[in-house]
Amino acid sequence: MSSISTTLDILKNIELPPNIYIGGSLPLIVQNIIPYRTPKDIDLISCIPIEEHNLDHLNIKKIFRAYGFSKNNLRFELFYNPKAEFVEYDYKGHTFRFSPIYEIIEFKLKKADREITESKHLDDLKHCLSSLKTLNTY
Repeated sequence: MSSISTTLDILKNIELPPNIYIGGSLPLIVQNIIPYRTPKDIDLISCIPIEEHNLDHLNIKKIFRAYGFSKNNLRFELFYNPKAEFVEYDYKGHTFRFSPIYEIIEFKLKKADREITESKHLDDLKHCLSSLKTLNTY
């Protein structure tokens, strides 16, 4: 899998609509909330139904409860969340739209609760809580 810089370069060139945001672990890694690890996939979040986007150039396929596509050997999963929000994050001169940290944590809590055997989400949550403790924001 690619480095974070390479992954973000690929994302810059995909030309996503403005109402699709980057979610999952990638924003947590980029913002140093969790330690670097190679993402298994890149989560993209849309606040409008996926079918309403013009994404023919990405060759999207329906996969279980989401949609997916591959680009430059990276796997992307596209999820619909009508309540999705975003924050802008500048990385090397490019502004990305990330899901807010609290939204990612909320999703990971739900996933960790359903998938006890998947330690990735639990590990991410532990790192998030540790980061909050060091920020002294509570």
